[in-house]
Amino acid sequence: MGINNMDTIFGLYGIEGIYTEYKEMLPNPQTLAKTMVSFSNTKGGRIILGVQDRTGKIVGISTKINIEEYIMNIASENCEPIVSPIVEFHSHDGKLLSVIDVPCGTLRPYHLKGRSIYESSYIRVGSTNRLADKNHIHQLMREAVNETFDRFLVPNTNMNDLDIGKIAKYQSLKHDRLGASKEDITPSFLKKVGIKNDTASSAPVTIGGLLLFGKNIRDIPVLSRAYIKIGRFKGDEKGMIIDHDILAGTLDEQIESAVQFIRKHMFVSGEIIGLKREDRPTYPISAIREIITNAVIHRDYSRAVGEAIMCSIFDDRMEVESPGLLPIGVRVENLGQIQNTRNPLVARLMFDMNYFDEWGQGINRIIEGCRENDNPPPQFEEKDSTFKVVLYARRGEKKYSLKERQTLVLNFLRAKGAIISSEYQRLTGIGPAQAAKDFNFFLKENLIRRTGKGRGVKYEL
Repeated sequence: MGINNMDTIFGLYGIEGIYTEYKEMLPNPQTLAKTMVSFSNTKGGRIILGVQDRTGKIVGISTKINIEEYIMNIASENCEPIVSPIVEFHSHDGKLLSVIDVPCGTLRPYHLKGRSIYESSYIRVGSTNRLADKNHIHQLMREAVNETFDRFLVPNTNMNDLDIGKIAKYQSLKHDRLGASKEDITPSFLKKVGIKNDTASSAPVTIGGLLLFGKNIRDIPVLSRAYIKIGRFKGDEKGMIIDHDILAGTLDEQIESAVQFIRKHMFVSGEIIGLKREDRPTYPISAIREIITNAVIHRDYSRAVGEAIMCSIFDDRMEVESPGLLPIGVRVENLGQIQNTRNPLVARLMFDMNYFDEWGQGINRIIEGCRENDNPPPQFEEKDSTFKVVLYARRGEKKYSLKERQTLVLNFLRAKGAIISSEYQRLTGIGPAQAAKDFNFFLKENLIRRTGKGRGVKYEL
């Protein structure tokens, strides 16, 4: 099979990353086995022999040995369980390339033969092969037998760790959406919906049950960072932070708190369309809600001991990073077409509460919301071991007008109660002189009142 004339191969397969590895020459058995194990344990990928990894220049590979036999021998003799790659050959200006297609494995975890699983199970992180830690190996074991982490039972928990009021609210929302009959909240009911797997009151609660109905989730060690860390930064990079918060609680509470925080740091601009005025926010609220909802439903909760969802708001964009790559079978290029989740219990409970439909519909709503609000298209990216969504501010919005600064300060005061001049300057990006003029205007309009003297001056609603 021929390849179109090109100096590099990046245009065909892209640069090195989670799905692609370039090798200039045939690797030694250990190196090749490690890469095949990594792809098998992650989401599959291609190893392309005969290409410089930094430049993408095609240099070709020697044919002095039977390359396909060499590769298949390594897959069977150096990998356990046996990896089953597909080996193809391509030519370019008389130079031979070998493309090794490694599928995502179904018998995970894969590791180097003759060595312990815990010492030789590798995963793909970005463009590198990393040794999987104990938690990741256990996750691979669960996935191999179709067990999901959200059904994992949390030791030393019982019915006392559940908020019965939240479960009753769940029943009401489910009734409103699906017409389901309300039932007594008994251990049998909790087992039926997946909150427990045993009818004994003292039996432990599932991860999914705690995430949706737990009282004090952060007090549970395995879920100590099952929250959203959110911040508004000045400018276009992380540096000076204007406002930040940790949004804990149950997943529905996290979603609502995140949307409220983002609303507080947006401004609304008006446009005259025909004979009517239409107000448009910096970002479409429908897209924000969908992104946050998808993040809390699909994140990897096996990593909630050390990693949180990160939401960063800048002048020109908003980024949401969720621990864990896309679910198996889902890639950036097929978002909106393939539907899957790593947390089916959480997804079902959130569906019952009318927070969630399916991956495909949600992604399409994000894209459509941006189009209707005149935002640039959103960006989706698998980055190292996280999934990131970027929303860009509406076209042409660079500076806050006086009216927009007024909206920002009023939202800030409603949330915080009071503001000082330096906080206002950080929030809006203006200088002290302009801030003083703004406050005088707000005072004359009776929007705010001033309290204190000298350096103790602050402003309240």
